[in-house]
Amino acid sequence: MYLRIIAGKARGTRLQVPNNKELRPTTERVRAALFSILFPRLQGGTFLDLYAGTGANGIEALSRGASAAVFIEKDKEALSTIEINLARAGFSGNAHCVLGSVPEALRQAARLYKTYDIIFADPPYGSPELTLLPQWVTEYEIFKSGGLLVIEHTSKDRLPDLVEGSLRLLETRNYGTSSLSFFA
Repeated sequence: MYLRIIAGKARGTRLQVPNNKELRPTTERVRAALFSILFPRLQGGTFLDLYAGTGANGIEALSRGASAAVFIEKDKEALSTIEINLARAGFSGNAHCVLGSVPEALRQAARLYKTYDIIFADPPYGSPELTLLPQWVTEYEIFKSGGLLVIEHTSKDRLPDLVEGSLRLLETRNYGTSSLSFFA
């Protein structure tokens, strides 16, 4: 299996995929839809990629105009793969990789950039962390005013409409068995 960057400066760059059977990269179709929605917000913005896996989403954001990206991943092999993929795409200088679980690593992400324009999360399907993500983002105060939180999940999952701390669900878009929920 291989992934590639769809558009922007690094278009066509092939990305390495770690040998992790639990890893489920965002499909190219979903990534294309996501970044056509996000494109106007990316220019010069900061992107936080939670459960980063291969790093494809954060690298796609950098390729399309984000000024910086932070990748959070708890698997050491996957994090090493992200670093390789950043170098292949030419974005090592625009990125930081943080090893750790999402709730623990958010503190480090907040030290790197006080707030983020776009936060993307793709937790393992069926993870109990899915419904906690919006709350964690508000607790760590890393969400830029006017920013966007996007969570990828199965089409069967339902996320809360309103999160304490003022995040609200704007919409959910379905792409086969995957969905993207947008919070602001």
